[in-house]
Amino acid sequence: MKPFLYPTYLIIIVALFCTFPINVFADNVSLRLKSRPIGEALHEISRQTGLTFSYSSQLVDVQRLISVDVQDVLLNVALEKILATEYEYKISGKYIVLKKNTQQAPPCKVDRVVVEPVNRVQTKNVSLSSGGVFESDCHIDSNNHKTNTPMNKTGIKSMMLLALSTGFAAFNSSEAQSQRVTENVSNETTNLTANAVEDVGESIAETAKSIATNVSDAMSDAVSNNSSDQDTPPSDSVRPFVATIVYPFSFPELNTEKHAYRASFNVFFGLNNGIEQFEVGGWANVNLRYMKGMQIAGIGNACLGEMSGVQVASISNFAAKGKGLAQISGIVNFGQSVDCQISGTTNMAYKSARTQVAGIVNVTNTADVQVAGLVNAVFNTSRVQIAGIGNTADTADLQIASIINASRKVGTQIGLVNVCDTATGVMIGLVNVARKGGLREVQLGTDMSGNAIFSLRLGLPKFYTFAEIAYNFDKSLTMCGGGLGTQLSFSKGWGMNIEGLSQRVSNILDDLDNLSNDDWWESRNQLWQFRIVAYKRFTKHFAIYAGPSFNIYTTKTTNAFSVDYPAPYTLFSSQHKDYTTKSWVGVSAGIRF
Repeated sequence: MKPFLYPTYLIIIVALFCTFPINVFADNVSLRLKSRPIGEALHEISRQTGLTFSYSSQLVDVQRLISVDVQDVLLNVALEKILATEYEYKISGKYIVLKKNTQQAPPCKVDRVVVEPVNRVQTKNVSLSSGGVFESDCHIDSNNHKTNTPMNKTGIKSMMLLALSTGFAAFNSSEAQSQRVTENVSNETTNLTANAVEDVGESIAETAKSIATNVSDAMSDAVSNNSSDQDTPPSDSVRPFVATIVYPFSFPELNTEKHAYRASFNVFFGLNNGIEQFEVGGWANVNLRYMKGMQIAGIGNACLGEMSGVQVASISNFAAKGKGLAQISGIVNFGQSVDCQISGTTNMAYKSARTQVAGIVNVTNTADVQVAGLVNAVFNTSRVQIAGIGNTADTADLQIASIINASRKVGTQIGLVNVCDTATGVMIGLVNVARKGGLREVQLGTDMSGNAIFSLRLGLPKFYTFAEIAYNFDKSLTMCGGGLGTQLSFSKGWGMNIEGLSQRVSNILDDLDNLSNDDWWESRNQLWQFRIVAYKRFTKHFAIYAGPSFNIYTTKTTNAFSVDYPAPYTLFSSQHKDYTTKSWVGVSAGIRF
């Protein structure tokens, strides 16, 4: 076969790709992008349709800027808008395969082809009849020899795709010429007629066969290098199963890192390109590109690509990308987006997680429900957080913790200490701090019993908590306790507080000396108070208040630490066994800051 015909064969190969069918997937999509990379448009289509794009970064420029505005159109209409005439696509199952559009490529005119005798092919001035010019100074050395290895139809297509992506790599000569040959061909005689196309077409298969073995290794390298730009292969390229003692000792084939399998069984450690259905390993399972089914390992599972299945391990699970169904481990789980993570110590999902349950800590960017023995942390939005010690989130609907809850914007917080920037619900705790719209007041006052009263109100006006301390100078009694309240604001600085209070009454010396004495705790010197007070605010930070209160006091009279509360009068009283109860209506007044 004459070397100067090789460029012509390649042009015919290009034309053959135009005959591959293009499928249309009936799924509506909407896009509105302006001067954005084409890769962003492909990602958005994948998100809306669930289909996966497969392409080579050497052929598809995903950084090329496009502008598109389509609303609720068929998938093929959107793809034609995005790809225009530069690329063509084929839908195979759940995959959209992209490649350069060669449909417009006409027959070529070859002005001159020079073949040097040093195992090198040199091409110059290859002109397209459409007026475009492709100039190439391609120098390709070849140490390969002709082979008659049979090649099926799929192999020929793969060989041709490699020839396109490497830019005239198919110019390799099976045997170098021994002398320099220069041949000028006129434009008229090089125009391909229909008969010439038929003659050359008969030679294409033989040319493909002669270099099939030589390009097989290069094709494997190209797939490996572009693995980050492609998604999982069509199901017809997936092997049925593999069994591995320890990688790379496997059956029925080696090089398992290059292949995907429906099932994998690993005695100790296995490494595969991908898993479609099921994988079990005594120690560890590792998948390089994807994992769709279930992984079960005695120690750990790792998916370095897309994970969309379930991982179960005694120690750890790892998934670099994808949205997994579940990760269950004894110690730690790590993933991108996971529906459910359950671990003995730690769960981490750097993008999102619907449910996280951990013995120590949960960390993610967005979550629906988090339950942890110690701490939950969400960097963006969380619906429900329940922790033994503390919760933190940018935005949360509900936070429940024994010690502290912190959030920029929150619905409801329940804990010992609650802190937020803005709250839309309620804050229930000993210390509640809302920076915007929160209630922070100090109150000084007195009542009809002659008590000096100090109280601190924190929380939200519609629901707040307060701590209160009172002291009676006549009988040296202290009253310590807290309560709940709500504040109503009216016009011109007027408002009203409705509060409920519970206080422990005792002698201050008894408080210090008898905290460990059971009789002191059983004395039941308890005061309950319900009050309604009106206030008038003169400035933002100063107001006066006054209002009635209804009081009930109970004590165990037979106890050595029983205290007779100095009620101004008794509205009614009762005696039941060892307990005495009395009540009265009083008045309190004071100032607020």
